[in-house]
Amino acid sequence: MPPSPEDSAAWYELLKTDVDRFNDERAKCPEEARLSLKLCDLDLSGLDLSQAHITGVDLSGSCLDGSQLPKKTLKYCRLVGTSFNDVQWQSPEDQEVVRQIGLILESSEAFNGYRQAVKPASLSSTRFDGVTFGAVDFSGMDLSNANLERADLRLCILKDAWLSGASLRNAKLSGTALREVDLSEADLSGADFSGCLFNSADLEDVTALKACFKGTEWWGGSVSGNLEEADFSDSMLQDVGIVVTELSGAYFCNATLNNFNAGSSKLINADFKGATLQEADLGDADLSGANFQGATLKNCDIYDATAVGTNFQDATLVECDLDGCDIAGANFKGATIDETSLAGVLNRDQAIFD
Repeated sequence: MPPSPEDSAAWYELLKTDVDRFNDERAKCPEEARLSLKLCDLDLSGLDLSQAHITGVDLSGSCLDGSQLPKKTLKYCRLVGTSFNDVQWQSPEDQEVVRQIGLILESSEAFNGYRQAVKPASLSSTRFDGVTFGAVDFSGMDLSNANLERADLRLCILKDAWLSGASLRNAKLSGTALREVDLSEADLSGADFSGCLFNSADLEDVTALKACFKGTEWWGGSVSGNLEEADFSDSMLQDVGIVVTELSGAYFCNATLNNFNAGSSKLINADFKGATLQEADLGDADLSGANFQGATLKNCDIYDATAVGTNFQDATLVECDLDGCDIAGANFKGATIDETSLAGVLNRDQAIFD
């Protein structure tokens, strides 16, 4: 029976006295337990760790001075405040990437000045969870699959950064410019993107449950995946492709959505109160229970959509195509319907009008 991940003392003793047993016991742990192992604020100086399986371990605050380190491992560990003086590296590449991680954690000035002379290393799968960054220049860098949970990146430069597959759960990015950033397959759940600028950003296949995008500005780019209960209130989206996306319970209150292409997406119980949609594609979308109260829809395609129980009270629909749209139980009280034919809708007799 291996020690519990919380028993740092037991793991520390194993690592100091019997590396092979440390490796065997860690291999017996479930993956989540292996990755939650903490060896923080410990004296690991002078040890031969060249064969230690410590990938993903939290080594924050520990001293590894004079130790022999394993190859291609340290970059995947959490290294906040870790000391590496006079260590024996197995490759120059390992030394370089850890040096750059250390500079990033030291200060933005230190790293930004360094990267002007040295090519930035790949930081794929690195651990920066919980880190508060300064104005670090991550532009064009590879942070794919990195752990950035709860990190504060509000001051960072992220233009053209590659964050595909990264975990940004509950991270802080409010007010950040995200130009041509690749966030595909990233986990953005609970993250704060309020006030951000998204320009040609790639958010395909993301998980962004309850993510905050309030007051954001979007120019182009694409979004898909699961964004249930995400908040886009007071935002402006121009020419954004929302490809077969789960947006049930999402908030678009008072948003401006121009050429909003959300065909075939799930927008069940989504809230568009007071929003303006122009040339939006909602064809074949599931709008059941959605709220468009007071919204303005101009030149929108809503054909073959499901609008069962949808609220269009006091909304304005101008030149919209609702052919084949199921409006059973939909509420059109006080709605202005201009140059919009309801002749081809389904279950019109079950909808509510004045």
